[in-house]
Amino acid sequence: MSPLSILLSLCFAALGTAVSAEPDAPLPDLPDLPALRYQPAAPPAVQPTAPLDVRGQADAALDALVGLFWDSRRSAFTAAPGGRTPAEYWNAAQALDAVLDGIERSGGKRWRDLPRAFIQGKAGGWKREEFDDENWMALALLRVPPLTGDASARTEAEALLSDIEANAADESCCGKHPGGLWWDRDHTEKATAINAGAVITAARVYRQGGDKAQLAFARKVFAYWLAEMVDPATGQVADHIDKSGQKVWWRFTYNEGTMIGAAVELYRATGETPYLDAAKKIGAFVRAKETVGSAAGPVLSDGSSCSGDCEQFKGIAQRYLAELASVDASGGWADLVSSDAKAIWQRDRDERTTTFGTDWAGPPKKASLATQSSAAMALSAAALAGH
Repeated sequence: MSPLSILLSLCFAALGTAVSAEPDAPLPDLPDLPALRYQPAAPPAVQPTAPLDVRGQADAALDALVGLFWDSRRSAFTAAPGGRTPAEYWNAAQALDAVLDGIERSGGKRWRDLPRAFIQGKAGGWKREEFDDENWMALALLRVPPLTGDASARTEAEALLSDIEANAADESCCGKHPGGLWWDRDHTEKATAINAGAVITAARVYRQGGDKAQLAFARKVFAYWLAEMVDPATGQVADHIDKSGQKVWWRFTYNEGTMIGAAVELYRATGETPYLDAAKKIGAFVRAKETVGSAAGPVLSDGSSCSGDCEQFKGIAQRYLAELASVDASGGWADLVSSDAKAIWQRDRDERTTTFGTDWAGPPKKASLATQSSAAMALSAAALAGH
């Protein structure tokens, strides 16, 4: 998920061209792999006239995600509903995170076997050219052991973090104050997605029994990114910095969202209030500049041209706004989490399929794994927060 791909998506959108998933080309038949199969059970029956609370809405969204986007034969997520084209690695990581939300929400009663099938189905390995993609997967894998008992997932997550620490960290580039993490192995740019994202991963590894080296790494990366890539006046987070030292200030909710998540995770690890203050400052920018009005109240927005990678962003932002709400109850963040969930269900839902589009203020448009997992995560965040 490169900054270049985001730029191309925006350019196509500006020209009025729909940016869609790759053609749904058939994949070669695979031999039967019964040990890797996860076949979703039929969702519990719901009376058509019975209104669903937010927990029921989150369950319905996840049932649709698994039912329409999970290929049980290949133990993989697909890019389009009912398709056979595998999802991009980073989108699959977000979908896995959404499933883990459901497992947590149901106390392990539903969807519990899917992560194991997904992990066993990754015969091609976990490493990728883009470090931010690896980190999204590491974040999901770290959640698997406590929710399903599969300890191997932590080993894979820590291996991905080690790869990032060893090969992404750099202090020779870019601009007047070098530092931070490269987003890719070709060392073309340094992006918020990997810098803030790796802080979350390292801090969580530390909190789950890791050593102080992970905490030191998280502190260092966060301090650099906060000082160099966050506007101290507004709280906006830059998208990336290129090799020439040029900072690119694309406005995307997941930049602020991931940086909020990093600050909250360090606050939890250390108890130091400057981290919480940073999260609140960045959150204020999100609330002021990255929401639009809807019939349900303010709702997160990445603009009318949001497509491609952008379809995934709001779910990430919602996840970490909910994390901020959990440590700052008086900040009003829970209100935004709640109004997002209401808008998604009331304004952005296709009632026939329980799928969702990219614009949470509605109306619903073409669904993809990215739009579905983002909506499922957002509804789950509201449900887990008790809204």
